[in-house]
Amino acid sequence: MNTKIFIFLSAFLFGSLAHSAMTDEETQWAKDNFPKYETEFLAKVKASEKRKHYYLYMLAGKSLYAHQAYEYAEQYFLRALEAPINEKTENKARIHMYLLMISYKEKDQSKNNKYLKSARAYYKTHPDLMDTDVKNILSFYEFWATAKQSETMPLPEGPATGLTLKAQDHNLQALFQRGEYAKALQMMDKNKVQRSDTLDAMVEYDLLQLLVNGRKGVSDLLCAPTLAKYPQSYDYGIITCDLLQGYLKDGTIAKDKLAKLEKYFTEFDGEMSFIVKAIGKL
Repeated sequence: MNTKIFIFLSAFLFGSLAHSAMTDEETQWAKDNFPKYETEFLAKVKASEKRKHYYLYMLAGKSLYAHQAYEYAEQYFLRALEAPINEKTENKARIHMYLLMISYKEKDQSKNNKYLKSARAYYKTHPDLMDTDVKNILSFYEFWATAKQSETMPLPEGPATGLTLKAQDHNLQALFQRGEYAKALQMMDKNKVQRSDTLDAMVEYDLLQLLVNGRKGVSDLLCAPTLAKYPQSYDYGIITCDLLQGYLKDGTIAKDKLAKLEKYFTEFDGEMSFIVKAIGKL
């Protein structure tokens, strides 16, 4: 193996790059070249002391997960799941959570259901690790693994967490799917959306405003400043904002822009195509 490449992969997998910024080119390079060197790399890992394997696999999985290389992260978490540990002082609860998160990121309900069963079996044999947070997490994934996109889920108990935000986001999209636009708009706080500076949320808010209040009830769009900065960006938010801006101005939906948006969802994110259906209601 090329020494430079091995050093890079060692750093990429085993920690020194886990919390540093990588350029898009570096991340893509790692994803593209990883398969070529994995066999030799794993041989070097396995040559280390057996008691270290669990930690090395976990660190590899966490590093790859942090850089969104979910396919390879999953492989390492599964290896960590098989590695021996000292059951008196260690547990593998984190691995089950990472596998659930990966299947959620990949929007793979079937895989999520498989890892959910594995997690439940693990917690059944380790009841001391089960608490309210874990129950909320497993309940969220249990609903998500079997739910239709148009179904709303109960929010987790207790204080708001990242899991609460995931559930709220799912419910917002479910209301979109069902055409319950007024209820969806009620879920969104304009000030919070504006402060978040998240284009997707702004576009959803703007679209809901137009659907519920009509053109005459909307003076401007929250997404407009971002559109002005990046008018040529091939991003769902920018394309949608541009389309809504035209509609707000003259009351028509530009067919070429709608076709561009449909093409985007076909290529990148079919689950978000409910946006096109909602635009059709304007």
